[in-house]
Amino acid sequence: MDDKDGPLGVAGAAAATALAAWFTVTALSQHPDRTNFDRIRHLDWIGLGIPDWRFFAPNPAQQDYRLFHRSLDADGNETAWREAMPMAPRRWTQALWFPSRRQDKGFFDLMSQTVTLMNEPRAKVADTVPYRLLAGHVEHELRAERRHSGRPLPRGFQFLVAQDGGYDDEETPSYLFTSAFIPLTP
Repeated sequence: MDDKDGPLGVAGAAAATALAAWFTVTALSQHPDRTNFDRIRHLDWIGLGIPDWRFFAPNPAQQDYRLFHRSLDADGNETAWREAMPMAPRRWTQALWFPSRRQDKGFFDLMSQTVTLMNEPRAKVADTVPYRLLAGHVEHELRAERRHSGRPLPRGFQFLVAQDGGYDDEETPSYLFTSAFIPLTP
């Protein structure tokens, strides 16, 4: 190795320069102003893959969805609406470790997909995967609750998707979608 090449050599210096340039382009392409900074991503004709690692989504969610249900007991009496999956209070440790967030995110996605289907006829919505998954969750909860309490299984249930400010108690919830009555078989 020649002293004038330095400790990296020509190939090492070229690789370091290429990596530094890729890192700089990646960092610049994360800017929130997509109109100017996404042009860099369009120049990636080699296909190196300039990642899009923005910390927040382009349109971050500012509200939460809630899932409620009520049942019709064997005597024909409706119960009050109850939350199927109440929000647990957040703890500071969840900033570091929050594995149950995946379940919350899954429910959020299911409910948002159900809400986008609201304009469809109710019979058509009932055949979609998000609707069936939400109904299946409520049915599972009702069956487990009855098994533990020893009470008879209700004749059926309804579920309701509501939207509110999450932990912001000042926002009034809006009720977005109510399912048809879903019969339960023993």
